[in-house]
Amino acid sequence: MQAGHVRDVHVGDHHERRGIAALTVVAVALVVAVVVVVVVALVRSPATTSGSAAPETRRAATPGSTPADVPPPSADEPSREVELVPGTGIDLDSDGTEVRRSAGPTGGLDLHMDSLGLLSPGKGVFHEDPGPAASRERCADSVANAPGEGRLIPVVADLRYCFRTTDGRIAWLRTTSTILDPGEPRVVLDVVVW
Repeated sequence: MQAGHVRDVHVGDHHERRGIAALTVVAVALVVAVVVVVVVALVRSPATTSGSAAPETRRAATPGSTPADVPPPSADEPSREVELVPGTGIDLDSDGTEVRRSAGPTGGLDLHMDSLGLLSPGKGVFHEDPGPAASRERCADSVANAPGEGRLIPVVADLRYCFRTTDGRIAWLRTTSTILDPGEPRVVLDVVVW
């Protein structure tokens, strides 16, 4: 370039930058998918203790589906269907199924779905339930005697957990369907509270 002359210098092509942005979005989506798979694998891996029974084998469910071989809670149990989206929770100690917006499991909320699609209990931890249907005795024993899986679980179809409500009642949940669409993720749960 000679002194006194101004040239139009392009650092990069517009299409090239758009391609890089698209590649970045795909890479982030791939990382998120890998993290979800790892979290699910960790949650589903049985705790190894001496003398423990072999873990139950369950048929894997695909997102948005309900496995045919897992029965819902029996008709004589007080079950209800709850649908959560990110940033919402529910007070299971009340009789309704009304969800409300919340930043976390506070103010009496017994279950909360965060912005990453993870469920957390309002009190205590989740305890994985190996049974195909809700059982008050099994859940009470698990909540009283087992160390628990943790305060956060992924929303994957066909997971079953026992936990305590904020009022101290024993509860059971099963994820009946999940929609992990980034635009509108949600989970539908079968819930029993004793």
